[in-house]
Amino acid sequence: MPSQEDTEATSQVPFDAPFLVDAFEQLRGSVEKMYAVVDRQAGLIDKLHEENERLRRGEFDRMLDPIVRDLIALSDTCLRTAQAWLARSSTTPADTAQVLDNVAGDLTLILERQGIEVYEPAAGTPFDRKQQRSVRTETTSDEANGGMVAATLRPGYRNGARTLRFADVVVWKHVPAEASSEQWA
Repeated sequence: MPSQEDTEATSQVPFDAPFLVDAFEQLRGSVEKMYAVVDRQAGLIDKLHEENERLRRGEFDRMLDPIVRDLIALSDTCLRTAQAWLARSSTTPADTAQVLDNVAGDLTLILERQGIEVYEPAAGTPFDRKQQRSVRTETTSDEANGGMVAATLRPGYRNGARTLRFADVVVWKHVPAEASSEQWA
């Protein structure tokens, strides 16, 4: 409950309606200016976002340009080869194998220019689950060969430390000589 002093102090302050109306109008003007500033900032943010996206798309397109040019050149090579083969009376499987080897070599160069490393584990190196996939095993009586790569069937690909595709390998599996001869007895 207000004290008598508070009531007297309030009654002594004259009520100035025009002052309050003016203060309210100033406050409303300030709020409207703040809304205008916020709207302008939102528009700038939208504009900057659109510009950033446009720049990103442009950078991505420029990044793809060398790959696209390489693929166009490879397509041209394939078409020239096809035209040359039409002029021949016959082609052999060796001709086909040579062309496909050349195309695979060109594709490997395209990948290497993009920082992709093609790797083929050498026979006799230890099997590495992080970069190789065992698709088959071959038995060996030589204990030292157990767990080693016997052959690479398909190369692997990596980008830096990240493996993109595991190399498909055949892995030696050690089977003691007595065990393998007992199987056939």
